[in-house]
Parts: sequence; structure tokens; C-alpha cells
Amino acid sequence: MLNPESFYKEKIKESLLKMDRSVIKELGYKKIEIFEDEKLEKLENLFFISELKFELLKGKTLQDVLINSPYMGVLIYQDKYVYSNPYMCKLLGYTSEEFCKLKPEEIIYFEKDREKVRKVVERRLRGEYFIQTYEDIVFKTKDNKKVYALVFSQTIFYEGKLGGLIFVR
Repeated sequence: MLNPESFYKEKIKESLLKMDRSVIKELGYKKIEIFEDEKLEKLENLFFISELKFELLKGKTLQDVLINSPYMGVLIYQDKYVYSNPYMCKLLGYTSEEFCKLKPEEIIYFEKDREKVRKVVERRLRGEYFIQTYEDIVFKTKDNKKVYALVFSQTIFYEGKLGGLIFVR
């Protein structure tokens, strides 16, 4: 993250000091003033906010590509699922609203795997940050069929709460 105190203040001062005051006076300007600290701080904040907006826009674009991917499932859970992308809804036969009523382990087919998932969820909700990969996990569809998948999950902080982000392939 850029530091407006050091980076932008120096850039603005460099630009102001490079100005040739005699040329500016010839163009009809009577007086060139170096910005007061308060004005300089406002300019720094403006540059910083512009840079921050650009970084957020880049992040938002990447987020949209990942979350709305038609080739990969994405789920976010806390106590229950709070987000499911269209791929996951189609894969398991649930609507987004139905996912929001389910606990993370409820879409796992085998009991032994559900128990593993419960433990992972508990750890995440207690604040433990870690990555977990599951090879050939078996999901349970809405009509009780098996779906084999490769799953990657990570602890995240989402809308003010700890939770898990799951990518399914």
C-alpha cells in the first residue's frame, strides 16, 4: 500500500520546485506560491484516494472473474453458507437461497468426511487461518446423488466475520 505521507508529498514538492518562475511570470502569472501544508495534505489525500480507487478496481475485477467463473464453484461460509456462485448452484441443484440455509457439512456425502469438515469449520470460526485441500471429496446433490470434486479452501474475513472460502473444481 502506498504511503501518502512520504511518496506523494515528495512528488508534489519535486514538481513545484522544478517550475521555472520566470517563464510562468512571462505567461502572465504574478506570483507562484508553494502550497501551504493544509493544501498539500489535501492534494496528497486526493492522489492517495485515486491510487486506492485504482487498486480497488483492479481487485474488484479479479474478484468478479474468480467468483463468477462459469468453470469453477465458489462458496463462502460462516455458520452457514453466505454465498454460492451459479456454478455451485447448478452442480448440486440448490438455489442460492437454499444454500444459505445449509451448514457447510450438509452438502458432504459421507459421514466421515462431514466430521472432517465440521472440525475445519470450527477451527476457522475460532480464528485459525489456514489452507486446506481435499482431493476427490464427494458432495451430495439436492436429490442425494454423488458428485466428486477437487476442493481448495481458505480462512477469510467476510463482512466482518470469520469464515471459509471454497473453490470447487
